[in-house]
Amino acid sequence: MAVADAVSTGTMSRPVLVDAHAHLHPAFELPGWLSAAASNIARGARARGVAAEHTVGVLLLAEGRGEGAFARLRSAVGSGMHDWSLHPTAEPESLLIRGAGRLVLIAIAGRQLVTSEGVEVLGLLSARPFIEGAPLRETVRDVMGTGAVAVLPWGFGKWTLRRGELVTSLLRSSAGDIFLGDNGGRLGAWRTPPLLEEARRLAVPILPGSDPLPFREQQRRIAAFGFVADVGLDESRPAEGLRAWLHGLEAQPPVYGELETLGRFCWNQARMQWRKRVARPG
Repeated sequence: MAVADAVSTGTMSRPVLVDAHAHLHPAFELPGWLSAAASNIARGARARGVAAEHTVGVLLLAEGRGEGAFARLRSAVGSGMHDWSLHPTAEPESLLIRGAGRLVLIAIAGRQLVTSEGVEVLGLLSARPFIEGAPLRETVRDVMGTGAVAVLPWGFGKWTLRRGELVTSLLRSSAGDIFLGDNGGRLGAWRTPPLLEEARRLAVPILPGSDPLPFREQQRRIAAFGFVADVGLDESRPAEGLRAWLHGLEAQPPVYGELETLGRFCWNQARMQWRKRVARPG
């Protein structure tokens, strides 16, 4: 992979580290979120023997309903925000982010959908709306029909019983068209989930991401887990280039970052269960 400065055409021929499940939750503070992303991307680059200043970090947003993350970023374009500046591109779904003395970041819009069966589907690299609450296969068809990247992300307890059967069936019938997703919140000490092993057997690429939880301190996890893309991106149309690269991907891209420790995993799951109980009516 070439390591070079951006050339006059605007093509960034640099290592690209991608967080394929990024959240900008309302509890997160934007400058701190960006600083954490840059730091984690830099750490991932150094672990691969690459100078951080020659690296591009890409944050693929997976917005839940009403989250408004990309709109929040877009509203910061042109405003002075500590040492960060956000710039529009030629695409409605991407933003270029520069920080003084930091590597370049790119944020790209996308959605996190929940099907009628309770399965999560990500529609990445697109600012277009998708149907909510439809059956799994219809949701995936809708995402793919827009040219977006369809990902079925792993989540604790979310691929069990009937939902696991549905994901397995879709994976086996649609290999080559969809991706599975891993996330940095998974416990590293456990065995790899069987469906991720099945994806590897079927040569279905797995796209990892950080998937930070909606607690303030979790913003430090943004971009701490992801994959490396061997692609030169045009800074005016980065989503277009990455989307084409992913649709042509035939092998598992290298992964960077680490999974959760036992203590943090148990604490995170306990907090999420408490949050769900508090939010439940009655």
